[in-house]
Amino acid sequence: MSVLEHGLRPYDRAADARWVEESFRHGLCTPRDHHCRSGRPIRAILRRSDTTCVIAFNPLDPHALYGWCAASGGALVWVYVRTLYKSLRRQGLGTALMLAAGADPSQPTPCLYWSPYATLMAARGYRLYPAPQNERTAA
Repeated sequence: MSVLEHGLRPYDRAADARWVEESFRHGLCTPRDHHCRSGRPIRAILRRSDTTCVIAFNPLDPHALYGWCAASGGALVWVYVRTLYKSLRRQGLGTALMLAAGADPSQPTPCLYWSPYATLMAARGYRLYPAPQNERTAA
């Protein structure tokens, strides 16, 4: 599998906060009633000194964002890759983001927020597991 050509940069609160919070909240939505939870948890985590958040973007257009990943204290907080007609998924971008943020999915990696995509990634061989002390479950 070849990794989609991309650039990486650190999270910039002024430029990225709204997009990161909205994609995180959407990932925690309850599908039946589309009730989305608050973005406060990710906001608080991103302010912690032990959190690294990395943004992936199109190198030809730095405003075209592909995804992001946050890791905190050795745990994966969340990884998000835009669907964009499904062309960005399954090309190694999520893995590249996790590694850049400091989470190595080839090693046992606790996840602070568990989602159906985390279940799918674990089934595909990523060594992710729900962090029992901090576990949040997405619908």
